[in-house]
Amino acid sequence: FAEEDLAKVFCDLQNLRDEGKPAIAARKLKVLENPWWGIPAASDVSFLFVYNAKCSDFEKKLPQDTRAELGETHGGLKGFPHYRVIMQNPPEATGLTAPQANLLAAQGEYYIVQNEALVREFLLAGAK
Repeated sequence: FAEEDLAKVFCDLQNLRDEGKPAIAARKLKVLENPWWGIPAASDVSFLFVYNAKCSDFEKKLPQDTRAELGETHGGLKGFPHYRVIMQNPPEATGLTAPQANLLAAQGEYYIVQNEALVREFLLAGAK
């Protein structure tokens, strides 16, 4: 799809993030030809963009002790929601602790619940 179309999506996601809202947006974008990868031009394709970003609306609903831990530079939730791919919890090379995974899952659920109508519309349109 065209770069300018993707730039608009990124702008919308950033605006939602900056407002403290879940960064989620649905779009129909035209597939452009890409001879290098053998992708033919096609009609519109529907996308549901979900950007894993800080969501202050979600964080405000957390218990005080959890919110306090989010601001720490070292601790069990350091880096949330952008955990490191490797060495988040040394000496383990990969993997998250249960509290890290649970908090990430809770934020994902919050994204979907807060955008239920958008997600339903997107999924039902694909079922037709």
